[in-house]
Amino acid sequence: MPIRYFQDKDLSDARLMLLKEKEFADILRESGTHVFAYRDRYWKETYPGFYEPVHWMASLKAEQATRPSPLCWGFRASLDDNSLAAANGGMPIILLQDLQSYTLESLCSKRRSHIRKCQRRVKLVQLNGEPAKALLKQQGYQIFASAMKRFKNQKFLSREEYLQKMNNYIDSGHYFVMGGILGNELIGYLTAIAIDGTAYMDERLVRTDALKTDLGSTLTFEFAQLCKRFGNIREIVSGQHSPEKQSLTEFKLSMGFQVTYVPVKVEINPIIDRFIRWRYPNKYYRLKGPTSLQTVNSQQSIGDREHFP
Repeated sequence: MPIRYFQDKDLSDARLMLLKEKEFADILRESGTHVFAYRDRYWKETYPGFYEPVHWMASLKAEQATRPSPLCWGFRASLDDNSLAAANGGMPIILLQDLQSYTLESLCSKRRSHIRKCQRRVKLVQLNGEPAKALLKQQGYQIFASAMKRFKNQKFLSREEYLQKMNNYIDSGHYFVMGGILGNELIGYLTAIAIDGTAYMDERLVRTDALKTDLGSTLTFEFAQLCKRFGNIREIVSGQHSPEKQSLTEFKLSMGFQVTYVPVKVEINPIIDRFIRWRYPNKYYRLKGPTSLQTVNSQQSIGDREHFP
């Protein structure tokens, strides 16, 4: 029944809920994340003792981007355009802006060909309601497990944990879930959430034996088109830049996204700062961006949120 149900659907009536910062903070709090209000903004504990606003592109004022807890060893917060003088780092984000000009023609010919081919073969639908939960119960975990084996370094949820997570996504209505159906099978899906004008692509998972359909490219492209139709989303985030994952970065850049250094205020305990920089240089880069603002400024102004492909 679930497959037949979705075979009669398309994306023309798809809906993406746009959340306010407080609403997203409440969702995180209900899921068990330590969330609290500080100077009229909402913060979360990303790691024990380290704090960030509930979403990366929150853009705080300088007076809001201060130590949110006396017990924390560090914090990071993006800044608004009037507070750039307080920036001491650049958070490397994979970002798509200017949605209005984002079309198939804006992509390279190879990527356009792949997406058109996928659009002819694979049906894209919004997965919602009880039929979506039934479909994910039948076929979703196979997609998740297949993708996690490819990624190798990702957390591998049990079947029960996976179904609870996806059921929560569907039941809440806050997350957008788009699936790709080939014949009588769900072969992949994308999950996303939108907060204050920024859409965040959460996961984009395709079953390994279905990678040749180029569903990953098509899910990304169609999600951007959906955001453009809504008109109240100005940018899409596809995670942070991971230079060590070169093929993934190349894929995202080929989809029109760009590496963007978002100005941030970062404070870390000096001892911990030196340890992270020495032991986990890639994590340190994602935490603070280029190790020297002088390096960034010699290329372009970090405050302009310019792109460094």
